[in-house]
Amino acid sequence: MVEMLGEDAASITKVKSILQEPALGSQLFFLASHFTKIPSTIETLQRSDIAVSTSVHEFKTVLHEAEKWPGKHGKKIKEKLYAVLERNCGWQSLFKLSAALEGEAMEFPNGWSREDALAAKYAPATSAEVERTFSKLKYLLSDRRLTMTVKTLSSYLIVYNNYKNY
Repeated sequence: MVEMLGEDAASITKVKSILQEPALGSQLFFLASHFTKIPSTIETLQRSDIAVSTSVHEFKTVLHEAEKWPGKHGKKIKEKLYAVLERNCGWQSLFKLSAALEGEAMEFPNGWSREDALAAKYAPATSAEVERTFSKLKYLLSDRRLTMTVKTLSSYLIVYNNYKNY
């Protein structure tokens, strides 16, 4: 199918050359045999109806799988995964929150109270839901919306949330 495309774009030329590489088949086989858990984990993490502890559990499953990724490519991907986690201080807070919610530990993230932890029980582990919400509500801040009252905004959000759940 890609071969039918013209050579008028650098991206098409690049894709065609990649598809001609003899190692591509073995690389795809490597990915399919060791990284199948990642797409389903990403989908789970992006859901808005799961508890933080479920998100953390799903992610810990990937971390456990990462320890078994073989070869230099597996090692390189694992190192990248851990490097990203080290830069994301929020994951440590989610791990602590999850442990507290599961009854494994009573240490809350720095500065958190019990009330904060309970309120965050169903907080999304990723920003995907927040980004989707901003995208859907972006016209509320348009130039045409100059006089929206708090009551109107509240009503709109109730309708939006009820519609979203169907």
